[in-house]
Amino acid sequence: MGNDYQIWVTSDRQTTVGRNEQTVLLLVAQAEGNVKDLTNLRAVRFEYGLPSATHVAGASLEIRAPFGFDFYGEYDRSWNYRKYPNVSEKTHRTAAGIEGAESAPAWMVNVSQKSDPWFLFGEAYSMDPRYSTRSFTTNSDGKIDYRAETFLWDFVEDNDDLDRKPDAKRRDWAAGDKVVFPGWDSNADFVPDFNQNDSASRSNTLPDYDESFLRFGVDRPEFLFGVDMTHNFWLDRYENDEAPDYPYRQAHEGFNIYGGVDVTPEVKLSAGMLREELISSNKKNYSNYAMLTVHMDTPRFGLLRSFWMTQWVEDDIPDPLLQWAPDNSLRLEDLDEPLKTIEDPMLARDTWINQLFIGHSINTGPWLVVNKINHVLYDQRMSGERLEELGLSGTDYFFGLVDKVSRRQRVGSFLLEPRWKSEYVKQTRGLFKSGKQSRLAETLALLVETEVLTRSKIQTGVEYVYQNNLDDDNVDLEENQQDFKALTLALQFTTVSDYLGYRLRSLVGASVEQRDFKERPSRTTNQFFVTIYAGLE
Repeated sequence: MGNDYQIWVTSDRQTTVGRNEQTVLLLVAQAEGNVKDLTNLRAVRFEYGLPSATHVAGASLEIRAPFGFDFYGEYDRSWNYRKYPNVSEKTHRTAAGIEGAESAPAWMVNVSQKSDPWFLFGEAYSMDPRYSTRSFTTNSDGKIDYRAETFLWDFVEDNDDLDRKPDAKRRDWAAGDKVVFPGWDSNADFVPDFNQNDSASRSNTLPDYDESFLRFGVDRPEFLFGVDMTHNFWLDRYENDEAPDYPYRQAHEGFNIYGGVDVTPEVKLSAGMLREELISSNKKNYSNYAMLTVHMDTPRFGLLRSFWMTQWVEDDIPDPLLQWAPDNSLRLEDLDEPLKTIEDPMLARDTWINQLFIGHSINTGPWLVVNKINHVLYDQRMSGERLEELGLSGTDYFFGLVDKVSRRQRVGSFLLEPRWKSEYVKQTRGLFKSGKQSRLAETLALLVETEVLTRSKIQTGVEYVYQNNLDDDNVDLEENQQDFKALTLALQFTTVSDYLGYRLRSLVGASVEQRDFKERPSRTTNQFFVTIYAGLE
């Protein structure tokens, strides 16, 4: 074998389970890199057999603070054993890998040093594409379905959102986790932060940032900020995939090193370089970057958070995702496909990337004031012909601005809270959709609350929303992104009581919304609800 090759093997015993058995191919060997000149010409030898076992062995070493340095290193190897099912033999030999490469290695080294105000961190790693912690299991008849996920068992589970359910399907959890939203559950209630009133028993497909009265406190996920070292327009902290949770991606090798200084306890400046390559193909992710973060929290001036990062990038490694979207339904009939496949737009093949986030909030006395700016810019450095060949534009960006003000004040027996929120978005690409959009939304609301009994109160509110799509030629916008004016009235009666040691909260109410569209007929929506929550205090 030579050049860029893969070897897949099957047999009449390596099949699916059922009436219509079909053979299933499994990968045995592949070339490293993308060789095209036969310099890797070799004889590839292996013994065929059905998968019988997976072994993983390794060791780690951790050293703390010699000369101010911390060290962590780990080395592992995996063996995927096979046996040939020959009924005429009493003893069967096992084989693993190919001749000369029976096992696959994976290793990592982390070194860090901190000497105030300076800090340094470096990492190097390699995850062989054949490294595997998966093993096949059988059903009650001793058979294996080589295509079904539920017949696989992984020593390292896939649980990107770190909840009580593993993400992947397996024998003891055939359903898998249907709702995975890494980083989107800051209050740890197992409900996504962007759709808190959605559940499997009571579906609500409208995200909170598009829902009456809730939109004031919730901003779109595009206003989250953080590091994106895979350059797929998604922040690394919020990514979900279908791979086991290894410390590094499989078939990747390289190093990353950065250092910086704590200018003040609130201000940090750092710079570094990433050099990563795919072992199995001729693709790379090279990045030189600098980052400035500010986090200041004082009673007088409020909370100020600022994040700025600039990168010079050459990245042609695709990183597709399987993401939960805020407008996904959790209705039981829709649980088969609750996640959306997000393909890597491959915007950073030769690109300058700039990210800027500035957020300020202050809650003093009756006043709450919140301001946010988020800007992401991909500026291509390739020629016009190359951009046209790849189907890319010269620049891609997202710019968003949010301003919010509210004031809670008691007037007699009434608690009044007037609200104002302004949201401006201009983009060529978002997290879930691409395409030019310019949109301005203004929201005015008034909430009134008063107690009528010792444990009962009445809440009412009125909200007016004006939204203008500034790109009149964009006809592909969804209903909640079109030009419209909406007026919503709501009334709610709340009572709290004790019953058999439980604290019961009962909500009874109604709302009516009149929405007038620019390009379609007006619509009136009525809603009536009765909800009872029971809990312990």
